[in-house]
Amino acid sequence: MPKTTSYYKRLRISRDASQEDIRQAYRKVLLEVHPDVNSEPGATELFLDIQEAYSVLSDPVARASHDEKSPPEAPPIVQAHPLYSATALRHLDEPQLIYSLIDIVPTDQSRQSQIELPLHLVLVLDLSTSMKGTRLNTLKAATLDIIQELEAEDFISIVTFNDKAEVLFRTHNHLEKTQIESKMMGLMARGGTEIYRGLEVGFNEINHRPIPGSVCHIILITDGHTYGDEKMCLELAKQASKLDIGISGFGIGNEWNDKFLDDIAALTGGQSIYIQNPKQVKQFLRQKVHRLTKAYAKNVILNLNLAPKVTLKSAFRLLPEVSPLPTSSPFSLGPIRHQSPQRILLEFLVDTIPSTIDNVGLASGEFIIKLQGKEQQVPLTLKRSVVSSKANLDLPPEVILAAMSQLTMYKMQEKAQQELAQGNHQAAQQRMKYLATSLLAKEELSLGKAVLKEATHIKEHHDFSADGQKQIKYGTRKLLLPINQFTEQAP
Repeated sequence: MPKTTSYYKRLRISRDASQEDIRQAYRKVLLEVHPDVNSEPGATELFLDIQEAYSVLSDPVARASHDEKSPPEAPPIVQAHPLYSATALRHLDEPQLIYSLIDIVPTDQSRQSQIELPLHLVLVLDLSTSMKGTRLNTLKAATLDIIQELEAEDFISIVTFNDKAEVLFRTHNHLEKTQIESKMMGLMARGGTEIYRGLEVGFNEINHRPIPGSVCHIILITDGHTYGDEKMCLELAKQASKLDIGISGFGIGNEWNDKFLDDIAALTGGQSIYIQNPKQVKQFLRQKVHRLTKAYAKNVILNLNLAPKVTLKSAFRLLPEVSPLPTSSPFSLGPIRHQSPQRILLEFLVDTIPSTIDNVGLASGEFIIKLQGKEQQVPLTLKRSVVSSKANLDLPPEVILAAMSQLTMYKMQEKAQQELAQGNHQAAQQRMKYLATSLLAKEELSLGKAVLKEATHIKEHHDFSADGQKQIKYGTRKLLLPINQFTEQAP
C-alpha cells in the first residue's frame, strides 16, 4: 500500500464516507499494515500514517478543518458501478453465495479526452519444429499485417524462440519495409519449445527500453508445451505485473498447456486464446492489438480486502475480453479504452450470519487507475443488508442473472475435467450431457452438439478428445462475453 498525502486515500475511502465507513476501513487497513503482520521496509511508518489519518477523520471537528484546507479532489476518470445477485443476504445457519458484477466505466470527461497512450508491443513467436508449414506461414503474414497497422508512435519488437531466443527486429530501428519482410520470410521452424527463453527476452525488451506512459504488452504465440520452466515463467509474470506489463498467450492446435497460459494471463491482466485453425491467427491477433490501442489508462489494479468470514470463490473479467482472474488480491485488469468499460464478476461465499447482524460487508478496497505519469484511486465498498431467512427478495437485474447462468455452464466443463482427473468418467460423461442440454436450450446449437459428441467420446475412451477439451472450455468461456456493455448503478 503506497503512502499518500490524502487521509482519505490512506484509508481507501471517499470524501463522503460516513463515520461507520471510516471505522470499518481503519480496522481493515490496520490489519494489513500492522508491523506485526507486515515485515516489508517502511511498515512502521505506514502504520503511523494510517493512525494519523484515522485520528483526524474520526474526529468530526478535525475532519471538517482538514477538508476545508485540502484542495478539491481531481474529478474521477472512471466510476465503479456494482450490482449484486441478491438485494440482501439472509439469516442462515449455513454459508451462502452472492455475486457482484462491477462495471468500471469511463466518465464523460475521460471519454472526451484526446489522450491516447502509445503501445509498446512485443510478439514472442514460437519457431519450434512443430510450427513448420501452415502455422508458421500464417504467423508470418499476421505479424507483417500488424506491423503495417500500428501508428507511428507505437513500438513493436519481434522475439523468436525455440531452444534459444533472440530479438529479430524492432520497428523503431527504422527498418525499411523490404528489410522487415525479408527478416520475417527468412524464419524457419526447428528445435524445441522453451517458452521461458522467449518470455525473458520479451520482458527485457520492455523493461530495458521503456517508453514512458505506454501500454506495455507481450503476446506469446505457441503450439506446444514448455518443459521444466513453468515456475520460472510464472515468476516472470509476477514481475511483469508489478511493472504493468500484460502478457497474453495464443495457443495454436491442441498440444499446448491451457492452464499454464491461463495462469500467466491472469497474473498480468492478459488473456489466453485458443486458435483451432492456424488461419485464425490473423483475426485473433488483430482483435487483441485493437483492444490495446486508443487507451487512456495503461492498467487498472484492484486491491480488494475481504471482510471476515467471507471467501472469494472465483473471479472473472468479462469486458473487454473474458479471462479468469486469481482469487487473491491484487488483480491486474489491463488498460481502459476511451469508449469501453471493464467488467468483472466476483463470487463470494459468506459464512453463517447470526440473527443479531443487520449488515454484512463483503469486501472493500480500491481501483488504482494507472494514467500517463500519475495514478488515480477509486474506492470500492461491497456490502449487503441482512434479512430474515423467510423474507421475499426481488429478482436481481437481468445482466447479472445472465452472467451467473453462463458462469454455471463454464464451471460444468471445469467440474467434468476434475472428475476425469479423479478417474470418475461416468460422472464426467453425465455432467457433459447436462451441459449439452443447457447449451441446446439456449440455442447454442454448434457448441451443444460438440459437447454431446464429447460425452460419447468420454464414455468410450474415458477422456476428452484431443480438440474437445479446449474447444468446450474456450467455447463456454466465450459465452461469458456480455452483449450489453453497461450496467446501471446498484442502489
